[in-house]
Amino acid sequence: MLFRSCRDPEEKKAHAAAESLAKTLRDASPPNVGIRGPLPCPIARVANFFRFGVDVLGPDAKTLHRVLNTLRSQSLLKSDAATAVDVDPVALM
Repeated sequence: MLFRSCRDPEEKKAHAAAESLAKTLRDASPPNVGIRGPLPCPIARVANFFRFGVDVLGPDAKTLHRVLNTLRSQSLLKSDAATAVDVDPVALM
C-alpha cells in the first residue's frame, strides 16, 4: 500500500489537488492496482494545512513502483511541499 496526501492552506485547493492526483493514478494504473480517495485524512488539518489522502493499493511493491515511475517519467507526478508519500504506512494519521 502507498498513501499520498495533498495539503494546502485552502481546503478546496487541497481537495482539488487530491482529485487530480487520484484521476491521474486511475488513468495510468493497471487493473490490479486500486485507487481509493480522495478522502479527508483522519486528522484533516495540521499546522494550518487541510489534508486529503489517496490510497494506492497493489499486489506488491514492484507493481506500485512501476506505476509511479511511469508517471514520474511522463512528468504527470511530482513530489513537492504540498504532497507527501508514505509507503506501507503504519497509520494514516
